[in-house]
Amino acid sequence: MKKILTYRFTFLLVPHGAAQPRQINLHLSFLVIVALLWTGVTAWGSYLSARHVDYWRTQVSNEVLKMKVKYLLAQVDQVRGYLDEVKTVDSQLREILKYQNGGVKTASAIEPASLDGAGGPTIGDQTDLSRDLDSLDPDLSWQRLMDRTTTMRLQAKERITSYEDLTRWIETQKQIFTATPRGWPCKGPLTSHFGRRQNPFNRDGEEVHLGIDISGPVGSPIRATADGVVRVASWRTGYGNLVVLQHDYGFQSRFAHNSRVLVRVGDRVKRGQVLALMGATGRASGPHCHYEVWRYNQRKNPTGYLKEDPTGTGGILTRDLPSALPKAPKTGA
Repeated sequence: MKKILTYRFTFLLVPHGAAQPRQINLHLSFLVIVALLWTGVTAWGSYLSARHVDYWRTQVSNEVLKMKVKYLLAQVDQVRGYLDEVKTVDSQLREILKYQNGGVKTASAIEPASLDGAGGPTIGDQTDLSRDLDSLDPDLSWQRLMDRTTTMRLQAKERITSYEDLTRWIETQKQIFTATPRGWPCKGPLTSHFGRRQNPFNRDGEEVHLGIDISGPVGSPIRATADGVVRVASWRTGYGNLVVLQHDYGFQSRFAHNSRVLVRVGDRVKRGQVLALMGATGRASGPHCHYEVWRYNQRKNPTGYLKEDPTGTGGILTRDLPSALPKAPKTGA
């Protein structure tokens, strides 16, 4: 091995022109050392270059990641802004419907509530704002992103819960509306009101009238004033041919003195459906519809449930005004 390393190599340099050639003698060992040094320097330079490239690549990736996180935070804040708008709309809708969690509020109860508003940012919100104002490089940490996401998730769940509560309340109000007697059962003038009245048969003394009377031609259609189920569809003493509807939420409506009944017990009817034809059966002095409204077995004044006037004249005849004792009607009682 030593003998090999002692080998000598001669390099002859011949220049162009008149210059003398030059001769260089080098041992193989020297060439080996130079080669090793060159290889080491090259390897070390490659290593440093690779580290430098990796560093800048990491820096670029870090900047891209920061931009993504910043964009994601901006989107989260934007979604939170949308949730605040939804909350505002929810509050406005509840004010329009006069409804808050747990029940109905009157108009007078809503106005003070809007004057007693309270709230404000949390300490974390204030810290975030101060950091953003004091630094050009906002906090883009993973923890901050998770905090914002958690807050947004809680706000979304709160909005969903509020929406479900409002939806249930609206559905209940819809059911109450369809079950509540509303409107006139037939066309015609109101000939006898609810309460005390003059006896329409002997015109002597007073009696208590538990409904209202609406007169009209024989055969006029008598319509349901709310959705319900037919409980009675037959002749009854005093009522004549009677139809009784049972509605939800304790309501009940009665239609008496019909000439003909068009429904049967157990039928489900809708508001506006024809139940019978007007007549003068039972205790009646003429053709008319005797209309009663009950709730939880308590009689109600049907006049309060007449929301529409089919006659266009106010529906109540002058002789039925409570300022004077009404005279006996000629058309029916």
